[in-house]
Amino acid sequence: MEMQLAAVLATLALGGALVVLFFGKCVKELDDAVEALLQLRADVLRQLAGTPCLNEALGFRGDCDAALGVWGAGGVGKTTVLKWVRDVCGRVAPFFDHVLLLAASRDCTVAKLQKEVVAVLGLRDAPTEQAQAAGILSFLRDKSFLLLLDGVWERLDLERVGIPQPLGVVAGRVRKVVVASRSEAVCADMGCRKKIKMECMSEDDAWSLFEANAGEEAIRGDAQISTLARQVAAECNGLPLFLATVGRAMSNKRTAEEWGDAFDKLKKPQLTSTAPGQDKGAHALVKFCFDSLESDTVRECLLTCALWPEDHNISKDELVQCWIGLGLLPKYDDVDESLRFGHTVVAILESALLLEQGDNHRHNMCPSDTHVRLHDVVRDAALQLAPGKWLVRAGVGLREPPRDEALWRDVELVSLMHNAIEEAPAKAGGALSDAQPASLMLQCTRALPRRMLQAIQHFTRLTYLDLEDTGILDAFPMEVCCLVNLEFLNLSRNRILSLPMELGNLSQLKYLHLRDNYYIQITSILRRQGDWFGLSFLSFGFLVFRYQLSKESILYVGGL
Repeated sequence: MEMQLAAVLATLALGGALVVLFFGKCVKELDDAVEALLQLRADVLRQLAGTPCLNEALGFRGDCDAALGVWGAGGVGKTTVLKWVRDVCGRVAPFFDHVLLLAASRDCTVAKLQKEVVAVLGLRDAPTEQAQAAGILSFLRDKSFLLLLDGVWERLDLERVGIPQPLGVVAGRVRKVVVASRSEAVCADMGCRKKIKMECMSEDDAWSLFEANAGEEAIRGDAQISTLARQVAAECNGLPLFLATVGRAMSNKRTAEEWGDAFDKLKKPQLTSTAPGQDKGAHALVKFCFDSLESDTVRECLLTCALWPEDHNISKDELVQCWIGLGLLPKYDDVDESLRFGHTVVAILESALLLEQGDNHRHNMCPSDTHVRLHDVVRDAALQLAPGKWLVRAGVGLREPPRDEALWRDVELVSLMHNAIEEAPAKAGGALSDAQPASLMLQCTRALPRRMLQAIQHFTRLTYLDLEDTGILDAFPMEVCCLVNLEFLNLSRNRILSLPMELGNLSQLKYLHLRDNYYIQITSILRRQGDWFGLSFLSFGFLVFRYQLSKESILYVGGL
C-alpha cells in the first residue's frame, strides 16, 4: 500500500490553474506534501494510481538522461508543473543542494539568466558576464543541483551562464536540467533526449476545472445554462489557463442570456491579428476575460502589467506606484487612499486569475504575497490590446534604443526598462528626433549613458519618467529640469547627492521618488521666493510623505 501511495500522481487546480505533482517515495512525505498543497487553496484533488514517482519521472537516477524536456501549448500548465517540482524537490529530494527555477522567456540573454541565478543563490554581482559565469561555476561545481528552465524559446548556452558541465552524475554529484518549452524541437536543441508532451485536459477533467471556477450552483441549477456552459468550456480547448480564467469571468453570470452571449463572443473572436508565433485563439480568450473585467480602470491597469519584461516578478507596490503616476486610478486628496485602491485592483486581477502569485525574489523556493506575474500568453494579448501606440522592449538585452524611426513616430508610451543600454544618439536626431512620448520607463538600466539623458530632455511632452536604478552618480541629471510637464519622477536607487534649485521648474510635479539615495541632501531645494511645490507624494531614504508640501515644509524635511 505504501509503495502504491508513493506512486500517486496528484492533479490539483490551485487557484484555478492545473498542477501536476509527482510525489516521493514514502507515505509521510506524500501526506506532508498533500497537506501543504491543501493549505494553499487547492480546489480539486484527484488521485490516480500507476504513475511513476518523482524520482523516476525526472530521471534522477545515475543511469538516466541528464536533461528532460517538457513541451506543450501556451497555457497548458508547464510553468505550474515546474513550480511544484521545485517545491516538492525541496521536501522529498534532499540529495539536491539547490533547486533553481529560472524564467528563460523570449529574447533571453546570458546576462539575464545569470542575474536570476545570482538572486536565487544569493551570490554577488560581477562586472562582466565572464566574471559572473566564473563565480556561478565556482559555487555550483561541487554541489548537486536541479535546474528548471521555464519558457525556453531557443537554445541557451548554459556553460556561458556558468552552469557546470557535463550534466548527469559527476563525482557523486547530481546535475539535472528540466527544460519547458512550447516547442519539442527546442527541447531537442537543449540536449533533452527524453521529451514529454503536456497534453490538453480531457473533456471530463476540463469540465471539472471550468465548473469549479465558474461555480457549480448556478450551472447545475438550470439545464439551459448547463448546456451553454459546456459549450463555453469547450471553447477553452482543454487549456487549464483559460478553463480557469474564463470560468472565473463567468462566475457572476446567472442567466442563460449572459451565457449565450459569452458563447457567441468566443465563437466570433474580435482579435483579428497577432504577432508572429502567437496563438490567435489564445488571444481571443484573453480578450474575452479582459472585456469581462468590471471597469475601464481595472482593464487599463491590467494592460500596463505588460510593460514589465516577460515572466518578470513585479512588485505590487511598484505596480500601484506606476498606476498612480500614469493617472489610471481615481484622484483622491489623500494618496494613501489611492494606494489602497491600487492594491484593491491588484486583488481583483489576482481573483480573476489574470495575475499570478509571484515568487520571493531572494529565495525562489517561496511564493510571495508582495509580487505578481503576468502569464506570457496574457502579456502577448495585452500588448495587442493596448490603447494608442506603445513601444515596449523591456528586458530584451538592448544595448541601445531602437533605431527604427517608425517605432518612435507618434509613440505615447515607451518601456525600455531592465535592459543594458550603453549607447545612445550622439546628438538629438535620428529615430528619437521627432519622438514625443508622454511616458518613459527606463528603470533598472544600470549604466544609462549621459547622451541618453541629453536625448530625453527634448521629450517635452513627458509627464511620467522612471529613472530608478539607472546608475546616476553624484550629480542630479539637470536634463530632467527641462521637462516642465513632468508629474511623476522616480530617481530612486541611484547615488544622487543633492537636488538643484532648477528642480523648481517642474511646477506640475506631483510624485517625486528618491528612495535609497542614501547620501542625498535636500535642504537646497526650491529657494526661490514664492514657489509652491505641489507635491502630494515625496519619498526618500526611509521616509515617505503623502500630503501637499510647501517650499517651507520641504526645507524642514531636509533638516530631519
